[in-house]
Amino acid sequence: MGTNTKALAITDLRGGINDSAPPLLVGDRQVTAATNIDYYDGGLGRKRGGAATVPVSFYSGSPFTGRIYSLIRHVPGSDDTAAELWAFDEDGIVARRPAAATWIGITAGDALTAPIGRWVSGASFNGKLFLGYNTAQNRLHCWDGTTLRRVGLATPAAPTAADSGSGTYAATIRYYKVAYTEVVSGTIVRRSELSAVLTKTPSGSGTGLTITKPAAITEGETNWEIYASTDNLIFYYLTTTVVGTTTYVDSADPTTYSSGAVEPLVNSNRPPPSAKYIVTDGNRLIMAGCWETSGGYVSPKSSRVWFTPVTGTLDIGDDERIPLANYLDVGETDGSYITGLAVWSNAVWVFKLRSLWKLIPTGIVSAPYEAIRVSTHIGAMSHQSIVHAVDGSGSDALYFLSHIGPMKLGTCCPTYIGQSVVKAWRTLAAASMTWLPYAHGVFHANKNQIWWWIPQEGLTYRALWILNLPLSDPSGQGAWSTFTGNITAAECSVCTGPVGTAPSMSMVPLIGQNGDDGRIWALDTGTLDIATSYQGSLTTKPYAVGGLLRKFGLGSGVLVARAAPGVTVTVTANRDSGVETRTSTVNLTPEANETSVVRKLDGMDFASCDTVAFTLAVAGSDAAWTLDALIVPTDIEEPR
Repeated sequence: MGTNTKALAITDLRGGINDSAPPLLVGDRQVTAATNIDYYDGGLGRKRGGAATVPVSFYSGSPFTGRIYSLIRHVPGSDDTAAELWAFDEDGIVARRPAAATWIGITAGDALTAPIGRWVSGASFNGKLFLGYNTAQNRLHCWDGTTLRRVGLATPAAPTAADSGSGTYAATIRYYKVAYTEVVSGTIVRRSELSAVLTKTPSGSGTGLTITKPAAITEGETNWEIYASTDNLIFYYLTTTVVGTTTYVDSADPTTYSSGAVEPLVNSNRPPPSAKYIVTDGNRLIMAGCWETSGGYVSPKSSRVWFTPVTGTLDIGDDERIPLANYLDVGETDGSYITGLAVWSNAVWVFKLRSLWKLIPTGIVSAPYEAIRVSTHIGAMSHQSIVHAVDGSGSDALYFLSHIGPMKLGTCCPTYIGQSVVKAWRTLAAASMTWLPYAHGVFHANKNQIWWWIPQEGLTYRALWILNLPLSDPSGQGAWSTFTGNITAAECSVCTGPVGTAPSMSMVPLIGQNGDDGRIWALDTGTLDIATSYQGSLTTKPYAVGGLLRKFGLGSGVLVARAAPGVTVTVTANRDSGVETRTSTVNLTPEANETSVVRKLDGMDFASCDTVAFTLAVAGSDAAWTLDALIVPTDIEEPR
C-alpha cells in the first residue's frame, strides 16, 4: 500500500437486502443478499435465533392426530397471565392449553369440515373466544369457558296447543310465539328469535289452553318464554318456564295480555353466521365473509360485513346477536370478495383481493359505520398476512401482503414497502399466486420485526421474509432479510410467550411445523433449529473505491466481531463481478476473556480492481455470533 491508501470501512449494513437496484446504486447500508441474519444487533448483522420444541410438558395430554393448521392466543379476561393457546389440526382435533395446565381436548359442538383446521379465525371478547371455521352449520362458534358451542340460539319451531280441563274458557282466537333463553344465576344471557305463530281458538268448553313447548334446539337453552297476542300484530310476554317443564296452561283473559312486556324487536336476536374473519374493536365483534352460501338470513354475497351491537345495549347476549340492520355490503358488484379484516386507527379496515375499504364510525346507532373505498387497486392476499405492528416512529401501523408485494397502511392510504425486494417478490408471486392466500405472518415485538411466511409452489415450504423495523427509520421501509431451514415449513403462526405468563420479552413466534403430527415449535429460541445447525451469510454491494475512473488495489483487512467460541467466518472478496475471487477464513474463538475480537484476513490482496464485493459466510455452529465491521485497506492506482 502506498500514499494513496485509504480504508474501506464497512460498519453498518442494517439497511437490509436490496435486490432491485443496479449493483452500484445499492445503498451503502444495504446488501444484495442476507440469509439467516437479522439486524437486532451488530453493525453487519447477527445469527438469527433458532427453533425449539416447546417443553415436553407442553405436549402432555396432546390429543392431536394431524399437523397443526391454526394457532390462536386467547386471553379470557383482562389478565394476560391467564392466556391460553388454542390449536386446530388437519383432522379436526381442537385443543386448548390453559395457564399452568396441559393440553385439553375440546369437543366441538359441530365438527370442522373442509378446509379442516385451516384458516380458523379467532377473537377474544367479553371473556369468550369467538371462532370462525367451516362446519355443516351456518353459525359462528365460541368458547364460553366451559363449552365450544354455536353462538346465539336458533329459532325454535312454533308451539302447539290443546284445550285443557272442562269449563267455559272463552272461544276467542289468540296467537302464540315462543323463544328459548339461557339463564345463568337468574340472568338471561342469550335469547333466540321468536318462533313462527301458533293460531288457536279454544273450544269454549275448557278451562284454558295447554301450550306445549316445541322440540328442543339443544344449544344450551335452559328456559322457554311464551308470548301471546289477540291481533297477531303485537305480542306480549306471558310467562317463562324451565325447559324441563314442557307445558304451560294459559287460562288468562286475553284482554290482560297487554299487561306484559312487548315482544323483542323482530330479527334483533339473530345468531351470527359462519364468518371467515372475526375482529373486535373492544366494544363489539366485527365479522366478514361466510363459509356457507345459504341458510336463513345470510346472503351468499362474499362482500358483507356484519357487526354485533355495542356490548351493554340490551345486556342480553349482545355479543352473540346481529340485529337485522347490522351489516354493510362493500363493493358487492366489483367481482371480488373479502380476504381479511383489521381494526386500526379508530376504524374497521376491510380488505378485498384488489381493493381496500375503511368503515368509519358514525355515532348513529341505526347505521354505526360509513364505508369509504380507500383503494381500487390494492388489497390483501389473506387475513392471516395482515399484521398489526408499529411504524418507524413507534406508532401503531398495519402491514399486509398484496398481489404486488408488502404494504404498509398509513392513515390515508396504503404505501408500498417492497421497493428493495421487487425482484424477489415478483419471483415469488409468479410462482405462487395460487398459494398466496396461504401466506401468514406475525409481529415479533421483542425484535421489532414482522415475519411473513410466503408459500412457494405447493405448501410444504415457504419463503420466510423478515422485515426489520428500526424505530430510527420514520419512512417505515425497514430492512429485509430471509431465513431458511425447517422453520420455513410453517402451516400457521402466532406470537406468544410461555402459557401462563404475562406478555414480556419472552414472547416469540410459535409455528405449526408440518414435519410431523401435532408439532409446535417456538422460534427465535436458542441457536439451533432443534438439533440442526444452520449457516448465515450476507453479500455486500460492489464497491467502486476508485470511482471507476481509477482502479484500486486491495490489501489484507480485518473482521471485527463478538467473541464466539468455535465459530468460523469465511470472507470472500469478489473482484470485478466474478473475474477473480479470494477467500480468508477466521475463527472467532476468544484468546482470553475478551468479548470482541479483531481477526486479520490473510490472502485477499488484489491489484487493478474496478469493483470489489464481499460475502461473509458463517459456518453452522452451536454458538451465537454477531458481526460488527469489515475494514479493508485500498490503494488508489493511477488514472486509466
